[in-house]
Amino acid sequence: MQSWLASVLRGDGPASLESRLAQRGWAEDVHLTLTRLELPTEAQPLVLVAMSPPMSGAEEEGPAPLEPEVEDQVVVLAARRLDVLTRMTRLLLRSAGPGGRGEPLALADAAGLLADSYADWVIVDVCDLPGDPDAARRAAVAGPPDAPEELTRAVATAGPRDSDVPGDVLGGGQSLLFPLIEDEGVLGHAATGAPLLAALGAGSLLSVPLRGSRGVRGALTLIRRSNRGSFRLADLGLIEEIGEHIGLALPPRPTG
Repeated sequence: MQSWLASVLRGDGPASLESRLAQRGWAEDVHLTLTRLELPTEAQPLVLVAMSPPMSGAEEEGPAPLEPEVEDQVVVLAARRLDVLTRMTRLLLRSAGPGGRGEPLALADAAGLLADSYADWVIVDVCDLPGDPDAARRAAVAGPPDAPEELTRAVATAGPRDSDVPGDVLGGGQSLLFPLIEDEGVLGHAATGAPLLAALGAGSLLSVPLRGSRGVRGALTLIRRSNRGSFRLADLGLIEEIGEHIGLALPPRPTG
């Protein structure tokens, strides 16, 4: 699907393909037609997706149920996302405390929680000056327990404003999702010149804004290595919600 979509966006013409939709325990075969659209009101091209029954095969009375093991996996993943959100909420509530007089928010603890349960590497960048992504600083980095210390140091010392991720998130306030890493340079480079994502063995990445009451306060970036399942839209939705919670829990910006 990603290959066909990229081809259509490049201008190689419409594409037609057979695919399968899975939702709420059901799977259904469909025929998709992708067409590139150029609209004067949109800065970027759009893709129109037309969905129809399969072009070949006998008609069925209804969608076939998912295999039991696939359905079980869907339930397990949903439960895991809920568990991560619950644990993060508890952590943030400790920083709020009664009347807002709790412990200061420990970004390292928040990053460590996500690295322990949802990703291999977690990076938190914070922007102390409103509307100025160039003032962003790397506030926390958490990685696997077996990660070499020099690799963790390389990620921690890389400037957030010197890379597409999280630079674009800090500047535009929009989330980014890379189910498959195609450009290993988007997270920046180590002092040796090697792409950080290559050194981390990254397979997928997502980055979301930390949005407070007065705009974007930072960026939360999660990385999974290539030997794990890729991040998907459901993961992006969960981390966006967590990012908003962290953004609201950040202390006020310094005033001078």
